[in-house]
Amino acid sequence: SDAIAPITPPPALGGMSRRSLLTNAGRAVPLLAAGTSTVGLAGGATGFTLKSVEVRLPGLPAALDGFRIGQITDVHVGTFIDTHYLRETVAAMNEAQVDLQVMTGDLIDDLDQLDGTMAALESCRARHGMLAVLGNHEHWRGLDEVLGAYAQSQERGGPVRLLVDSSHVIEHGGQRVRIVGVDYPMSGRSHRVKAERMRQSAEKAFQDTASDEVVLCLSHHPDFFNHAAERGARLTLAGHTHGGQVAFFGVPAFWFAFQYMLGRYRRGDHQLYVSGGTGHWLPFRLGVPPEVTVLTLRAA
Repeated sequence: SDAIAPITPPPALGGMSRRSLLTNAGRAVPLLAAGTSTVGLAGGATGFTLKSVEVRLPGLPAALDGFRIGQITDVHVGTFIDTHYLRETVAAMNEAQVDLQVMTGDLIDDLDQLDGTMAALESCRARHGMLAVLGNHEHWRGLDEVLGAYAQSQERGGPVRLLVDSSHVIEHGGQRVRIVGVDYPMSGRSHRVKAERMRQSAEKAFQDTASDEVVLCLSHHPDFFNHAAERGARLTLAGHTHGGQVAFFGVPAFWFAFQYMLGRYRRGDHQLYVSGGTGHWLPFRLGVPPEVTVLTLRAA
């Protein structure tokens, strides 16, 4: 089925049934998936959890069984998060020995810290480096400066590559993997404009995909999952929501605010993981700790 649903149903909350929680104007209720575990604490004044997530994908080539991706997102280097904290998150992914690191947007708010921010990202030691996409905060804070910093990093031969409605191919164990990265759909409050910009990004970013490749997608906004699944992305990684920053009994308090708020979702053989975010721009979290995510791909 192509129905969109969370991987596991939520527990009952405050007398509400599972059925009533799962039904709200056609929106799926997100949940942290079974197979997700917290394996450590580290980093900065607020600390972050290192979260392990196993993703089972039907038909995954044997060469990719056990492929590991480290994800950070929504770091928001600025008033409350410094570059030392960011460097610790990259170090955590290095220590986990992931094959690929990704940064799914909203990296920085204070451009005075941009040089240190890029230096922290460049401490990546993953076999296939780090791939990044833009979030709305990069657009707000100074897009040209951020684009320039990523370009200079790549010119220096660093391990970080920015994808803007484009893709990058790696080869792992003889298997080609294409990682697609899309821009944030800046649209004000217009849902129509957002949808059209996502469609345009999808057409451009997925144009080079081939049948012999496993396709993964990076998007700051989780709503892009719909486009990515339609175009064959087996797994989409996103952020943006911060998981609402507040959750009770594993259920985000504001689960109705986004179609995909937190955790894992499935649409047929295609999956989405929405991180709760690695940092914050408002220093308050309850039940949704900052996370560095280690996702392990497994053949279903």
